[in-house]
Amino acid sequence: MVVGSTDSSWEKKVLLIDPSLVFRPEEVVKKSGWGFRHFQSSDDPKFEMVKETYMKMHTEQCVDYVKRKHNYWGKFDKFEATVLGLEKLNNLIDKSDPDVDIPNIVHAFQTAERIRQAHPKNWFHLTGLIHDLGKVRGRGRGEGKGGEEKRQKEREEGGE
Repeated sequence: MVVGSTDSSWEKKVLLIDPSLVFRPEEVVKKSGWGFRHFQSSDDPKFEMVKETYMKMHTEQCVDYVKRKHNYWGKFDKFEATVLGLEKLNNLIDKSDPDVDIPNIVHAFQTAERIRQAHPKNWFHLTGLIHDLGKVRGRGRGEGKGGEEKRQKEREEGGE
């Protein structure tokens, strides 16, 4: 980006670095030959699960949808957890991440540790630790008596 007057009396250059090029692993992964999120066949059940998950996320995402979600979830009256809730991540399978075969609690600690290494004088690493804790909230909504009624109520209130 270049900022300046048209008569060339002054010119100021602003260099912009695309952070996605710095923090995204695709090039390193490609060079290593590792098949991260590379499913060999559309017959693979993981492929179908990921495809369905992302298709739903991408086709339903719009401004009105996001506003409904903010209105519904932004009240912070739906879920309460302590850090001990992280243990429940051990049994959680994230449908958008089926190729990760470690417990989500390990992922939480790995994320927190990497952030702590980069920002040791900051509380940001706590965010890394708890970033998936909300996934625990979704567990059990469809299980047992009343599960469908709970999901229907959430849909009506804009939460699903």
